[in-house]
Amino acid sequence: MQKALNRSRSIGPLFVVPAIYVFFESVKTVSLKGSFGEFVDPDAAYYIACVNLLAGNNLHFVLHPGIGIIYFGAAVLAIAKAALYPGWLGAQALLHFDELAQIIRLSLVLAVAAATIGAGLIVLRGTRDRGSGIALQLGLFATAAALTYGGRIMPESLLIAIAIVLVAVTYSAVRGEFTRRRFDVAAGVLVGIGLSTKVLFAPFLLLYPIAAGLRSRAQTTYWICVLLSLTLLVWPLHSELAVFGTYMKDIVRHRGPYGSGLPGFLDFDAAAVALTNLARDYGIQISAAFISFVVAFTFRRSDQGAFRILLAVTVVLCGSIAMIAKQYTAYYLVPGLAMVPFMVALAFTRAPISSKFGFVAWRFCAAVLILGCVAGPAKQAWGWYKGALSQNADERRVVSGLAKLQAACFLAPSYSVGMYNYPIVFGFLYGARLDDQVAFFDAALKEAFGGMFPNYEYFEQKVFRPGAMVDFNEFVGPDACAAVVSSYPLNRDSAVFRERATDLCKVGRLNILLIRRTCEEVDLPKSEVQTQVQGQ
Repeated sequence: MQKALNRSRSIGPLFVVPAIYVFFESVKTVSLKGSFGEFVDPDAAYYIACVNLLAGNNLHFVLHPGIGIIYFGAAVLAIAKAALYPGWLGAQALLHFDELAQIIRLSLVLAVAAATIGAGLIVLRGTRDRGSGIALQLGLFATAAALTYGGRIMPESLLIAIAIVLVAVTYSAVRGEFTRRRFDVAAGVLVGIGLSTKVLFAPFLLLYPIAAGLRSRAQTTYWICVLLSLTLLVWPLHSELAVFGTYMKDIVRHRGPYGSGLPGFLDFDAAAVALTNLARDYGIQISAAFISFVVAFTFRRSDQGAFRILLAVTVVLCGSIAMIAKQYTAYYLVPGLAMVPFMVALAFTRAPISSKFGFVAWRFCAAVLILGCVAGPAKQAWGWYKGALSQNADERRVVSGLAKLQAACFLAPSYSVGMYNYPIVFGFLYGARLDDQVAFFDAALKEAFGGMFPNYEYFEQKVFRPGAMVDFNEFVGPDACAAVVSSYPLNRDSAVFRERATDLCKVGRLNILLIRRTCEEVDLPKSEVQTQVQGQ
């Protein structure tokens, strides 16, 4: 097993596909700038499910495979909302969509991390072998992370197979052999974690004895791992390539990225903003990941087959996460990427390696772990708390400003703003278009913004068509005032109406684009961008 893993060609296939994905996904996500076209983002659906559950709506998804994490998210939402955003649930869930969704996702990631670290410690106590326990912990963590993120793109039956084989291969690569009792304990812990979030995994537990039956054939097991990992990456390849092909076709035809009309191959301004946001919000996690990759790079010539397989698993997992991250600000991508590589560094506390490279001591690895898992989230939580305090005044301004528009203008969310599109769209898509969910979010939107809002049949027919812009004209008279509300930056050309916008206003954190009215006419402050342009 060790000799086979030391051959460079053994892990080559695991690096090719992730590298390709990292390239064209980076181009695509930066260029899309938050508007995902035909894609439906399950993260928003998960958030909406949590909100509906907390609101007491009859969701009819008690048997949904993710009911465990939905209950978890609803509990986190209840605590976060009570501590940060008191008030009616519907309005607060919409006004603070991004912040509350991030809190739920980060809590879920940390909970999964805690569960897998605990699993590693259980095995560690049973083996009295610190290195093997930590290495197995890495395998369990990678598995749990794959379950968390992988459910976005592939059937659960295939996920559980990948999970089992990843644990088997990681453990055997470190130990050099399969150890029946310890592997059974690890698999039992893994199954417990899986069942806590995915009820429908139960029928697929038969795959465990199949994988375990290959204990005596380590090389076969390894190549099964390669095959399943590549399947994890290749599964959505056709749709991803179609989107990337559209991007390249528009570039060749000089229509700009995705027909935007912008010059060049990339929107470098958007890329700069994305990188700045990442550095600002996730500097600590990125630092932890960087340190870990430096440690891993130091051991690139190691004789240990364990290093090769651990690195391969890390690359596959990072590639799969990068592949499905569609938001260029990547608020859930970076924590996931930052947690995985320094778990590899922890695996290097194994005695034979530590004796040759003394600086990779367990204290150093523990420091990196604390930096990424404790300091980073703590800094982010403090930022959320301060933001919540500062947003109280914004909320009052938003309510007051939108109240002025209720009688004068037709209010509509912009095509690209998830904060106001998702509640209606995912309220019915995720829950089989249940009327009670749609009614709840219709009421929430009216409470938060006032005015009219198109029904969900309209969104199904008009909004989610690749390349199509929303046409609200059939809802608005030829002389009526219309206002596009967005938490994203707006300009006069980003309106979803046939005619160009008249004015651009700013109320709190919301941008309001007016058609057939000016900011003065509706008694709203002008946007700073608009004021600067007029001053020039």
